[in-house]
Amino acid sequence: VFSNLWDNQFSRLRENLARNGPDVLFRLLLFSLVVVAAWVVARLIRYPVRALVHRERLGLSYLLRDTLITLSSFAVFLLGLVVALATLGVSLGPVFAGLGVIGILIGLALQDSLGNLAAGAMILVYRPYDVDDRIKVAGAEGIVKRMNLLATTIATIDNQMLVVPNGRIWGDTIVNFTANRVRRVGIKVNISYAEVPDRVQAVLMDLLEQHEHVLAKPEPEVHMVGMEDSAVAMVVKPWVRTEHYWTTLWDLNRTIKIRLDAEGIEIPFPQRVVTLRSPEDRTRTSASMDKVVDQAEPD
Repeated sequence: VFSNLWDNQFSRLRENLARNGPDVLFRLLLFSLVVVAAWVVARLIRYPVRALVHRERLGLSYLLRDTLITLSSFAVFLLGLVVALATLGVSLGPVFAGLGVIGILIGLALQDSLGNLAAGAMILVYRPYDVDDRIKVAGAEGIVKRMNLLATTIATIDNQMLVVPNGRIWGDTIVNFTANRVRRVGIKVNISYAEVPDRVQAVLMDLLEQHEHVLAKPEPEVHMVGMEDSAVAMVVKPWVRTEHYWTTLWDLNRTIKIRLDAEGIEIPFPQRVVTLRSPEDRTRTSASMDKVVDQAEPD
C-alpha cells in the first residue's frame, strides 16, 4: 500500500513538473533578478541621498543624516522584495500578517533594544549632542565618535572607546561642553590678608586684557569671593571660545602665578598659629579659674 501511494504521489509530482516546470523556473529566475536589482538600486540610492543630507544649509545632525541614508536604502530594497514576491504569485496579505506576528515576538524578546531605539529616536529629534561634541553622560566623558539609534560611541581623554546604550544616555543628565560657541573659565586665586584686594584685582584684570584668547565681549570679571582660614579668595572669570577653553585654563594658571610673583603679591599656604605656655603660666591660669568659680558659688 505504501509503495502504491508513493508511486502515485511521485507520478503526480512528475506530471506537475512537466506541465508547470518551465513556468516555475521562469518565475524563480525573475524573482532572483528582481531581488538582485533591488539590492543594487538600494546600494546606489545611498549616494544621492548622502549628497543631499550633507548639505550645510539643511543643518541636519549626524544621527539624522545616517538614519535617512539607511532608511532610504532599506525602503528601496523592501519595495523590490515586495515586487519580487508578486512575480511568484505570492499573496502579500498573509505575508504581512505573518511579519506582524513575527515583529511582535521579536519586540517581546528585544525589549531593552527597543528601549534604546526609542531613546535614539528622542536624541534624533532633540539633538542634545552630535558627532565631535565633547559630552558627559551616564558616567562617561569624552568625544562623540559614532552615533546610531541604539548606542553612542565615545572616545575618552585617554583614548578608550566606550559604547553607551542610548537608553542610559536619555535617562541621565546630558552635559554638552561644546554646544555653545563660547565658555567661561573659572580660576580661584588665594592671596594673603596683607595684600590690598583692589590692587590684586587690577593686576589680574590687566593680565586678562593682554591674553590673546580672552574675549573682550563678554567682559572678563575678577571678584573677591570670601575670606578663608589662611587667605583671601578671589575668582577670575574670563570668556573664551570653546575650542580654546582647556589651553586658556592651563595657560592662565601658569601666567597668574608668574605675574603675582613678579608683582610681589603673596600667595599664602595654609598656616596655623600655635601658642606655647610655660608651666608657671598654666598654674596662674588654673588659679585664676578657681578664683572665678569660688566667686560664682553662692554663700
